Amino acid sequence: LEAACQPTHPEMRRLDGPVPTTSTSSTTSLSNIACSAWQKYAYVGCFSDGPVGLWRPADVPSTIEGVQQCRDACSAEGYKYFGFECPHGSGKEVHCECSTGPGSEPLDDQKCKEFNPQSGAHCSGPFTASGSIGEYSMGAGSIASLYEEVACDVFASASAPDIGSSKIASFSVMLVCLTGI
Repeated sequence: LEAACQPTHPEMRRLDGPVPTTSTSSTTSLSNIACSAWQKYAYVGCFSDGPVGLWRPADVPSTIEGVQQCRDACSAEGYKYFGFECPHGSGKEVHCECSTGPGSEPLDDQKCKEFNPQSGAHCSGPFTASGSIGEYSMGAGSIASLYEEVACDVFASASAPDIGSSKIASFSVMLVCLTGI
């Protein structure tokens, strides 16, 4: 986990809040950072209308291993995004969905982590899967979560006990995702 906390390249995309850093020449480094979570594949969002260019391979287990299986199936077919909809089978499986882009009807992220009463009882959960590659939303009935297929280094809820003369309690998320390098 400690290695995931260190930036691997000076070009970083910041998702939320100021990020305390110290810089030397073209290298960016973080000081006194303790990371509490990391995400291998970047979360794009939660959508009610389904992703663009949808292809659905076989269902995968509703586990972190299933997340990796879905990502690998989509990547092997050349899709830029992968995601999930309708965890079912008493927690045994979820629909894996591959796509070329996100849907146009974004929803609050929580909708991809809870039962959708509008869809009936078939899509009954579990609605998240977590493990060594992060935490992933499994979507719900007629609601899909979406992730980028390219692996990223992400850390969240990092705390910096002391930076210079001021104390900074925390900052939210930094994403290091380099494509084509």
